[in-house]
Amino acid sequence: MNGAFILNLSVREQAREADRRTDWVDKTSTDLACRFDVIAVGDLTISAMTRSARCTRGAPGRNVRQKAGLNRGLLAAGWGLLVARVEQKAPGES
Repeated sequence: MNGAFILNLSVREQAREADRRTDWVDKTSTDLACRFDVIAVGDLTISAMTRSARCTRGAPGRNVRQKAGLNRGLLAAGWGLLVARVEQKAPGES
């Protein structure tokens, strides 16, 4: 296998994962909008939650690898997209 073929497989797999995430967000937001009259969403900032654990050279961070894994999971889940879709499908008092 050459490098271009492997890269193409990786790009396709990432596109499929993004499609799966978008499909889940659409189905979940539709379900929430249909089943509930009031939908409350916490005011959490994902960017603040996914800040780096790395500090300075003099005071290095702790559990940097674990924090990086947590950040990848939080960002891959698509919570911001879910909140945006719920707000589109169930408009009301913000």
